Amino acid sequence: MEDYLPSCCRYIELNPVRAGMVTNPIHYKWSSYACKTTDRPDPAVDYPSSYLSLRRNKNERQKEYARYVMSTVPEHEINLIRKALQRGQLTGNERFREELSRRTGIRFSNRGPGRPKQKK
Repeated sequence: MEDYLPSCCRYIELNPVRAGMVTNPIHYKWSSYACKTTDRPDPAVDYPSSYLSLRRNKNERQKEYARYVMSTVPEHEINLIRKALQRGQLTGNERFREELSRRTGIRFSNRGPGRPKQKK
């Protein structure tokens, strides 16, 4: 599950910047970015293991997360997430879908575009 989470977090953290709402994600009050890059606490923010494993030292971890989010996002990463959003699909692999299904009780599968072919 952790394979895709950092990419999705970065995509979400940068949405207000791409939309022109702010110039830096730290200024968007509904984002977890400020909590993950400063000492500004928020009890609603979850710190996944992918974030916690960036560095052992809290200050170094905050800097590393900021560097990651603000680094150039590979075009294939953006395209993968956008295509999945347009189709209402997940961007993770089979293990990710199985884990999410186990946690939520909802079955997830990525199908191709269009209606399913009818059996003859």
